[in-house]
Amino acid sequence: GLLQGTSVGSGAGAVTSTQAYNVHGEQTDLDWTKGGLPYYHEHLVRDALGRITQVDQTIAGASHGVLTHTASYWSRRIPFRVESRP
Repeated sequence: GLLQGTSVGSGAGAVTSTQAYNVHGEQTDLDWTKGGLPYYHEHLVRDALGRITQVDQTIAGASHGVLTHTASYWSRRIPFRVESRP
């Protein structure tokens, strides 16, 4: 199956990750906790072909912007651009 999470360390210093996937097995969310508290969250938005079109990031409870990505008609990648930033 797909990787559901990892863990390193124990107690207050433990770092744990969890992943979520869509029905196609593509990663949609990644969460990291540090000492049991949320530290990092990443949400991936994909288009109908499974290409990542948007990345939402939150670090230590603060949004770090939304990155958007588009592909041209010929599927050439156009770089991410920052939509919003705190």
